[in-house]
Amino acid sequence: AMLADLFASDYFTLDFDAFVEKYKIRKKLKLPISKVRYERISEGLTDEQKDVVFDEKAMTMLILAGPGTGKTKVLVNKIAHMIIEGDYKPEHFLMLTFTRSAAHEFKQRLFDLLSDLTNDIDIYTFHGYATELAGITFDNNQKNAYNFDQLIPEVTQKLRNNELLLPFKNAVILDEFQDVNDESFQFIIELYNQFSQMKNEERSSEVRMIAVGDDDQCIMEMT
Repeated sequence: AMLADLFASDYFTLDFDAFVEKYKIRKKLKLPISKVRYERISEGLTDEQKDVVFDEKAMTMLILAGPGTGKTKVLVNKIAHMIIEGDYKPEHFLMLTFTRSAAHEFKQRLFDLLSDLTNDIDIYTFHGYATELAGITFDNNQKNAYNFDQLIPEVTQKLRNNELLLPFKNAVILDEFQDVNDESFQFIIELYNQFSQMKNEERSSEVRMIAVGDDDQCIMEMT
């Protein structure tokens, strides 16, 4: 009872920051999801995986591991942690992968942790995002006739020429990084460069980039 009385007294007499600091509730106040979902971020992770998920300093990170080692789980939980505790907004994330099935699985796993917040995160295949940026729409016949091999190089060049408008992003997530070829890599670099130059009143323009791939298949490393 005495503790409850002290809590109530402090609530009405301390200023907000002092009250939050005394009772260590800042993180709880920031949570956009339930306590149960919050606790699931660390559930079932190894110590090594926790080091990745809860790291708040590295602005570029390359996660390499073999199939079945929990890479997707680590990446999903990393994004959830960044949103809950890292002050990143869901709409400022861009997630790129190579297959629709991977994008769908990733979105479903994120939804299990973040619920409706997942709808604000842009999750695309590389070609899907390039198509979106270029404003290209197809019917089935046009898709069959279009040379998709040239899509990413063409969009990359348009970005370099400042012909396309990009939304503000300060977190870029790359899945299946072992499948990145030179053209996709140039696309990534141009996106990164332009995101880094953007200004936003609420958030830093410093871009955090995280890539995940199979270590036995990876053909390119980030520098």
